[in-house]
Amino acid sequence: MQVKRYVALDSWRGVAALSVVAFHFRTTAGFDGVAIFNGMYMFVDFFFVLSGFVIYSSYGAKLRNGYGILRFMWLRVGRVYPLHIAILIGFIALQMLIVYPRTGDWFPAPTETWGTILANILLVQSLNLYDFLTWNEPSWSISVEFFTYILFAVAITGAGRLQWLLCLVVLCVAPAFLFFFNAGKNLDTTATYGLVRCIYGFSSGVVAYELYSHLSRLRGFLEKNPLCGSTTEFAIVMLIAAFIATANTSPLSLLAPILFGASVIIFAAEAGIFSKLMLCRPLVFLGAISYSIYMVHMLVISWWLELFRAALFKIGGRKLFETVDHFARSYVFLAERNYPGLALMLLVVVAVSATTYVFIEKPSREWSRRRPFFERAPGGPTITEATPTR
Repeated sequence: MQVKRYVALDSWRGVAALSVVAFHFRTTAGFDGVAIFNGMYMFVDFFFVLSGFVIYSSYGAKLRNGYGILRFMWLRVGRVYPLHIAILIGFIALQMLIVYPRTGDWFPAPTETWGTILANILLVQSLNLYDFLTWNEPSWSISVEFFTYILFAVAITGAGRLQWLLCLVVLCVAPAFLFFFNAGKNLDTTATYGLVRCIYGFSSGVVAYELYSHLSRLRGFLEKNPLCGSTTEFAIVMLIAAFIATANTSPLSLLAPILFGASVIIFAAEAGIFSKLMLCRPLVFLGAISYSIYMVHMLVISWWLELFRAALFKIGGRKLFETVDHFARSYVFLAERNYPGLALMLLVVVAVSATTYVFIEKPSREWSRRRPFFERAPGGPTITEATPTR
């Protein structure tokens, strides 16, 4: 039983991953005063929405028809866990080999302790155990998404097709919860109410797929009228750009999963010029390594900065460090809008991500498919996983 692969959506996932990198590098590159960069944290919600769309399209019918929850979760483990652990080891190595010799502090509290290491190993670091991020900060979303997978599988196994109605309820309850309980930050929550945020985005993706599957006439119209398809795609891209630039952490940000859900419906049809652009090989490859991009970029940035600091401290001490740091901020990483510095960082992240994809992410995913939980069901068809999410 084959499931459609949404190639254009995969490519957009790569663009979204690079946008998250730009968000985390914006201060160093001098973009923290640019509104659209400050709002790029919301592209994590695009990941959540796309996960709901793709996972529901791939596994909705299967889980309703007896596809085991353990088999489903085993594939999720193979998809997200090995790279997560590899990056965690990378951060621990950075702390022990580079930071400790300079600072004399092995695992500084509260973010980098033995307890937070264990929490990361168990993927519970963002289930409101802490009110701060630990180690590889982007992994907060992997933590909450993993448990969202479990809730999704249990809900669809128990409720069947009514599961998408539960998702409609979530679309009403979750934004209200975040508005009242997230201390004025609205959608911008990670370690505390990140699970609510993820369930909200994932549910939006599930509802988006239900709408997409029932809008065959609209899809057919867009496919037969490329001009309308291109106009619709252009409009949604401009709307997202304007939204990202203006919403920031205001109550308006709570509408991001809804907007992303609409964009996923439009681009899943692959009927316009933007979708055709997303089908070119470089962008398709960018989509393939998007999970690696998302997971490794903070490690790359941290090693980049810490090696720079460690080398200068070893050569000439704090005085040399402060002198070179001032020079770099004044003439290399300019005070405002350092496009070359940002582009260089993106290239380095993509290069490292391609490596982790080839040597860690792809082999571990294929390994999990060959394990017992993915064997042929007795008397049933062999099930092939669709394009993996995130």
